[in-house]
Amino acid sequence: MIGIFQEKEPHYNLMILKTLLEKGPLKPWDIAKSNSSKMDRTQDIHGNLIRNNGKLSKLCAKGYTTHHKDGTYAPTFKGILAILVHEKYTPKISQVYKNALSGMKFPAKVKIPFMDVEVPGKKYEEVYSEFAENLSGEQEYVKLKRIVEELLESGLNLDVVSDSGLLGLVLIKILGNSGSQRQKEKGT
Repeated sequence: MIGIFQEKEPHYNLMILKTLLEKGPLKPWDIAKSNSSKMDRTQDIHGNLIRNNGKLSKLCAKGYTTHHKDGTYAPTFKGILAILVHEKYTPKISQVYKNALSGMKFPAKVKIPFMDVEVPGKKYEEVYSEFAENLSGEQEYVKLKRIVEELLESGLNLDVVSDSGLLGLVLIKILGNSGSQRQKEKGT
């Protein structure tokens, strides 16, 4: 389903993304420390995270995490969605990400991925901000999870789609669903 959870030692990718999602941006040592109670185990985990071509650099290369100048790592929108789809329960999203997601700004025109169409960025911004502000609600998680699962079932490869491309596809689905809902409410 999602490549990063199918490859060798997928538990590291899951651990990294869950830890970052729940605790906010962290340095590699803090990620390792959060997932181990013994010093020698912490060092082993840390080594797997930072070694040449380690788990953190692979997740960054595939667009699931981002590396900040201060040495911390954070999940991208794609990383957040990967955890949401993979987990059977609703993961906790730290307030850091709720604030970051609800504060996203879009340009005046947004080009829809895979199409030669532009739509007003303000519409994307309104829908996305509303979604991000409701991340504490179980229903919003369920809706978003369903949208991403539909995209995956239709052939979307999460490992290769860009973060912005995924965002565009999700917003198209959200906008399409809200348009259908409005039509139902009007009785047309």
